[in-house]
Amino acid sequence: NVMVQYCVGNCYSHAFTDETCPVNKEAKEKFDKWSKACKSLMLWDYHNTFRFQFLIRPEFDVLPDKYRYFADHNVRGFFAEADHRETDGWCALPELRCYLVCCLMWDPKMEYSEYERRLVSFLDAYYGDGGREIYNILKYWDRVGKRTHINYGGTDPSLYGSWDEKIKRLPAFVIPKEEHEKGMKYIFSLFATAILKADTDERRVRLEKLEASFLWYDLIRTMDGVLENGTEEEKALAFERNARLVELVKKYKLKLTFWGVTIDMQLDEMEKEHVILHYQPIINWDKTEKQSVEGLIEVKVTPQRDMGFDAVAGR
Repeated sequence: NVMVQYCVGNCYSHAFTDETCPVNKEAKEKFDKWSKACKSLMLWDYHNTFRFQFLIRPEFDVLPDKYRYFADHNVRGFFAEADHRETDGWCALPELRCYLVCCLMWDPKMEYSEYERRLVSFLDAYYGDGGREIYNILKYWDRVGKRTHINYGGTDPSLYGSWDEKIKRLPAFVIPKEEHEKGMKYIFSLFATAILKADTDERRVRLEKLEASFLWYDLIRTMDGVLENGTEEEKALAFERNARLVELVKKYKLKLTFWGVTIDMQLDEMEKEHVILHYQPIINWDKTEKQSVEGLIEVKVTPQRDMGFDAVAGR
């Protein structure tokens, strides 16, 4: 007549039963001991990332494995802790995650084909014609994420033994370093297509909120390196993406958190302290009445000794 509540701490980028993942191998061994000792387990599982709320975990293709295994091993109740709606400022797919988790709690032995059908149907209903692009993004995200480990904090638990301050500040690599720019270009190209397909303002808002998660991931993983060693072109692209992220965070009051401290609060404070002086607007000239023509004049001149081009410019 005793129910034990067990809190799972596993790697979310791999299947719970995947013993090639050292994090899950250990987590499964611990769970199995409780499962054998107790015939009525209540499970507490985390479906958010406390340290980095904007991080989308590459877990959608492995969720069914976890629920099927738990149902077969004496789990009688399940509490899934998660951010549950975008309207509260969360943007890392809370509605999709909650929908799929509820489906699996209702039918933990659901066939994967049925699970996949429900995933696709949700994306089509939620994002409209852009749902296919989001599906492709998630499939790519899940696939590349298999080369890392991600826990409920959003960090890589395999690095715990050698943490330095920089590792503590950064989320796990979902895309391997060597593929990062190529992968992000692919993701943002799909977003551009999906947003163009948005047939209602509501769906456009949903897509833009989701875009913010990937902008954040791209910048937090690359900005320091770009500022230190990047080309002018790379810096310009990073500044453009940063401006876009700030725009979306402020526009939708997104809760970009780091252990509970929201970035929108930090932005307001930095504006008051004049750390942030202004935001650079990006103008879509196609939507203005201003008519303009761009021209390029090429001039072939030879600079003068000790004068450079100054003498030529003076004439």
